Amino acid sequence: MRILSTSRRAASIALTPREQRCFINALGEARDTHQFPALDFPARIGIAREAAGRLLQAIQEARARDRMLQTTLTWQELGALRGAMQVVSDEIEDWEFGTRLGVSRDEWSEVMRSLDEARSHAAEP
Repeated sequence: MRILSTSRRAASIALTPREQRCFINALGEARDTHQFPALDFPARIGIAREAAGRLLQAIQEARARDRMLQTTLTWQELGALRGAMQVVSDEIEDWEFGTRLGVSRDEWSEVMRSLDEARSHAAEP
């Protein structure tokens, strides 16, 4: 993940196909699954379930247009991506991780680190 530019409210980012897949799967799992019945969505993810659905749809539509996605996300949306990835990482068992998410746990962790690093280097206001 690469931060292209930042403003007070948002960041323009470039995502690799693997990062896109991780973010799509994280949002989809967190939003759609009934495996997380006690999940207080806004508290754990950072945005409402409906907002996560809109973010998921926006990333999916952009991915369909371009292999290397470049988009602008608010700081809250970037935080929500991180929150969704953490919830999914915490809740999905190792034996089903790769099958359900399409990447290994190591790859998932690498994308999480990349997101954390990009957010910290962007010096969020």
